[in-house]
Amino acid sequence: MAHYDDLNSKRIFAIGGISVIVTILTALAVQVLYFAMAQWQSESLSERHYNRQNAFLDEQATQIASYGVDIETGNVTIPIEKAMELMVSTNPSISETKPEADSATADDAKAASETNDELREDAVEEVSDEPNTNADENDEV
Repeated sequence: MAHYDDLNSKRIFAIGGISVIVTILTALAVQVLYFAMAQWQSESLSERHYNRQNAFLDEQATQIASYGVDIETGNVTIPIEKAMELMVSTNPSISETKPEADSATADDAKAASETNDELREDAVEEVSDEPNTNADENDEV
């Protein structure tokens, strides 16, 4: 009597091979998708980070380029360019040489204090002529 093999080994081998190929393709597709999403996310995060830093730098640049008065402390703000001009005009030695930190004396400290007082007075006069841009911000707080 002949023994018949009821299993179709060719069909089993074909289905097994196709299953392996589909599994490998699926794994590769998931890997490609993962790395594409990771790259997109890192680019997105870096752009947001730089945008936040640029906004902060723009805010600082606006602050150092404007006039204003802090109501709480009484501090007067003048543009940095104006402050540098006033410092050079009131103390000509600044434009000629840069003093060493070790050679600072009591006379230098007194002169700096007088210069700061003069700058504050000049700034108060200029701020009173300029519209107060920071007053609205201080009122909101």
